[in-house]
Amino acid sequence: MAGDRVRASDKEREQYATMVRAGMTEGRLTLEEGEERLAQVYAAKFRDELAPLTADLPDGGGAGCSSCRRRRRSSCGRAGGTWPGTARSWPWSRWR
Repeated sequence: MAGDRVRASDKEREQYATMVRAGMTEGRLTLEEGEERLAQVYAAKFRDELAPLTADLPDGGGAGCSSCRRRRRSSCGRAGGTWPGTARSWPWSRWR
């Protein structure tokens, strides 16, 4: 029933997007799979739409990306660095 569903917040969507990006960076998802899942993450309106998008990843469906926290988020690039296979720096790396 739609009345019982809880809407996802921007912060929750970002947590799942971080997990998808980690899966792409680690080679668990292809670029195409990752982009498709990211589009679905950002389009999700309810929390129960998010977990299936990361269920097959190591931290599958959990809120947040614990593998990124263990590595101080380096696998997602949020601690600064470059996207694999390019010399392009993440835009937020200059603020850290």
